[in-house]
Amino acid sequence: MRLVLELHFDEETENRIRRVWSKLAELGCVCDLVKGGARPHITLAMFDSVDSDALHAALDGVSCVNSPIELEFSGLGVFPPNGRSVFLLPACNGELIAIHHAIHDQLHRINAESYAVYRPRRWIPHCTLSTNLTSVNLSQVLDLCLSENAFQGAMVTDIRLVQYYPAQEVFVVPLRCGSHHEDNLFKK
Repeated sequence: MRLVLELHFDEETENRIRRVWSKLAELGCVCDLVKGGARPHITLAMFDSVDSDALHAALDGVSCVNSPIELEFSGLGVFPPNGRSVFLLPACNGELIAIHHAIHDQLHRINAESYAVYRPRRWIPHCTLSTNLTSVNLSQVLDLCLSENAFQGAMVTDIRLVQYYPAQEVFVVPLRCGSHHEDNLFKK
């Protein structure tokens, strides 16, 4: 069992990414996430186990000082060493980095340790489009992704803890701006 803390998108953004997933499936490139029932997202942290009640309570404090986050997908990436996962790269704005740091501060506070690749200074924010590609279909996937309308604005609306596989939501925390000042993001 794997637990993943994810940023999720508004319906328009989700549908746009799902259309790309669907067109990739027509090429024979079905993403593992799609097969597992996942929704388009940006991973914030991943755990083998975590106290979901403590995490939910900790995230409630983070969400009440954050409004939904506007992003712009500005590029495509491929993860090495296998080079077989293609993803959308959001331009890193201050809000995205701030919420990631605030969440990891809360994880530290409740003694929840994420996989190292998702920790601050190592994290590469991304939205996976396809996995397990061969060198033959990698260029087809890149061409298709470049021709699609994926490079638009996106709105992050909530944080979800999802258990995989298959994908099952454990909880949802909507991003909602409260009366707190932005500096409260980093309170411990």
